[in-house]
Amino acid sequence: MSQTLPNGVTCYDSDTELEFEVEAEALLRHSFDIESRDMAGVNLRAFPISSAGAIAEQRRPVRPPMADPERNDSNLEGNADLATRDFVQTQLREYDDDLSDDDDDVVVIYDSEQEMLGTRRHYNDVFTDSATIASREEVKTRKRRAIGSLVFVGIIAMLYGVGFLLYYADVFLLNVDVALSQRICYLTVLILAILSTMSSHVIINVIGYKWSMFVGCLGVSFFTASRFFSWLPFFVTSSIVCGSTLGPLIAATVTCTMDAARDYAALTGIEVKVVVCYFHAFLNLCTLISPAISVMLRFAFLSSESLESFQNELGSLNCFRDFCWTSEVGLAIYEEDGYNSRSSSQWLMLQALLGCFFGCSLGAAMLSWLEARYLSSDCQRSGSEVWISVADPEPAPRMACKCDCWTCGSYTVLMKETTTVLCHNTMLLLVLLCVYLGVEEYLMYSVFLQSYSQCSSQLFHALMLAINMSLVAAFCSLPTAPMIAQFGRFKVLIPALVTQLALLIALLACKQLEVPAHYIIASFWGAADGVLHNVLTVILFEVFGERTNAALICLKACQLLGYLIVVVLQLLNLCNYAILIFTIALLLLATVCYCILEIRIRIRSREPASMSTQYVPLLDEASWLPHVNPVLVRRETRQPLSSKVPSYSHDS
Repeated sequence: MSQTLPNGVTCYDSDTELEFEVEAEALLRHSFDIESRDMAGVNLRAFPISSAGAIAEQRRPVRPPMADPERNDSNLEGNADLATRDFVQTQLREYDDDLSDDDDDVVVIYDSEQEMLGTRRHYNDVFTDSATIASREEVKTRKRRAIGSLVFVGIIAMLYGVGFLLYYADVFLLNVDVALSQRICYLTVLILAILSTMSSHVIINVIGYKWSMFVGCLGVSFFTASRFFSWLPFFVTSSIVCGSTLGPLIAATVTCTMDAARDYAALTGIEVKVVVCYFHAFLNLCTLISPAISVMLRFAFLSSESLESFQNELGSLNCFRDFCWTSEVGLAIYEEDGYNSRSSSQWLMLQALLGCFFGCSLGAAMLSWLEARYLSSDCQRSGSEVWISVADPEPAPRMACKCDCWTCGSYTVLMKETTTVLCHNTMLLLVLLCVYLGVEEYLMYSVFLQSYSQCSSQLFHALMLAINMSLVAAFCSLPTAPMIAQFGRFKVLIPALVTQLALLIALLACKQLEVPAHYIIASFWGAADGVLHNVLTVILFEVFGERTNAALICLKACQLLGYLIVVVLQLLNLCNYAILIFTIALLLLATVCYCILEIRIRIRSREPASMSTQYVPLLDEASWLPHVNPVLVRRETRQPLSSKVPSYSHDS
């Protein structure tokens, strides 16, 4: 039996007991949830009664969908049927936010000859075709792939951080059996790593980021294995290989993370800026945990002879004598009130676990509160409340560097003079803050190690304090974006810097602090450290714009520069008071540089549009999104259905 073209779809509302006829084409022009069912050779749609009720008011003569006379299909006897089927199969979108799960309205669908085609009693009981199922499965698969890529990159970042920082902890934090030649080799590794990071885009373009990641992991593993051999040529070779491959490895992890963030944003409909922020926060989490694992492994593999040698070295170093901590003070702390009677391994383990639990709980509580307070569903869709600083009442379009290099200084031909000054100011601020963070972290570890250098049971406290600082820094780096959105960059950066410096000075000035006080200081210092790491990322995005890969690679290179400065200071054998003065000078310079940068950004953002044509917006979302099927992209804004219903005249 041949099928005729349905001139309209007759719908029956069980609540109002009204029948109304609506053209199929008019229905399909609204982005409803399309659920098609092949019944009697005609594909029609079922839709919720709440949506149909808005159309019921317009009971006008309907117009059949226009058919293409040049198209033909052997399965259907009318081109109009083909047009109706195309309308159904090309509008697959999810529209589940406007209905509740307890909506039990009944929708009855008829064709033009009043033959019932189907009913729906619940919104979730839908008719789906193979195209809908395939598209949803593809979305789920690509989401899992993006999350899997993020987890894989996080593990890689943690592994190369552990392998790279293991020797850092060996040389500069523990001073265990390290010759001068090995220290110079480590200095060579850092220099080569910075140079390879600067040219990493060339290497990745040639061999790809997957091979860059694989070769970089081999280089770091080779360097880590060389620590267990005493043959100097092997150690020199491993240092050169590690330094040459570490830069491409860092750039590859950043590239893979940003690609996964953009893909996940395109699939979920969340703003790209928000996803990039949280994906990079997870990468920061994995990186900041690396020092804790490195110190833990170093303590785990210390033999009894090495431990005694390490304690003797700590007692004989002149730089530690400049501290207020002396062996007499350290012994007096633990001899008071019968502390030695309680210094069993179980009691030490309990204290250490309590300290770590306190640090992790602090970070998790801050993250949960800020996410519940400032990251609602509407805020996640728009993204502006999360990323844009609210220091100004109406944030103006921000500026981005136009050069293609990550240094913002090598290729400045296409940039105006003001743009060049802005980028150079940002780079100077980044270098100062990264060096400041590296030197202060070295001082904190040194103070804790010196204060617990009396016996192996007290060294266990130093291990737990290092782990506590790393974990708190990792977890407190996550809620930085909503904090900046609420308070502004200036009100987040300056208090974090001052807090870190005040805690370090308090640790050096106070002579007799109990173990719980050390855990509290380490926890708050780690929280400020985690906030500072993400504030640096936000400042970079403020200038680099959508070039997030270049911004993050630049950040990693500056962090390596901070390690390099620590190596130089340690080789010069400076006392820790001199290093503290150097740290304060860095902080003052960074504060002045940041104030100048903030003033420049605000002045340029308030200029008329005609005077700032050399700048581009910070985030051009259209250039971020990859080319995907529009079916997979959820719409950001929705208007009431009644405002989108087209009206047809009687003459049509």
